[in-house]
Amino acid sequence: MASVEERLKALEDKRDILRTMYNYAHTLDYGDEEGFLDCWTEDAFLGWSIIPGGLKGRERIREGFHVHTHAPDAWHKHMLAEPRITLSGDTATVQSMFFRIDPYE
Repeated sequence: MASVEERLKALEDKRDILRTMYNYAHTLDYGDEEGFLDCWTEDAFLGWSIIPGGLKGRERIREGFHVHTHAPDAWHKHMLAEPRITLSGDTATVQSMFFRIDPYE
């Protein structure tokens, strides 16, 4: 069985991963470019249905950020659903879904 310290570290790591995922949604919705970029490593890959082939690296992700809509020009909310986080040493794998709610009449 893992020690208390190891279990606490795992909980803190999972909390930090969730915080990053929540920051992704909030910063994208409200147009916080630097906050959004802080969610990504230099070699990150972002797969978006609006950009065929996805975006590789922070600078391409920045370009994608500028293509996306933000408040106050568009009011929508990105939501996180059912994140499953698996830790293995210094590596984490997340399976989750994001969806977007848009106001329509």
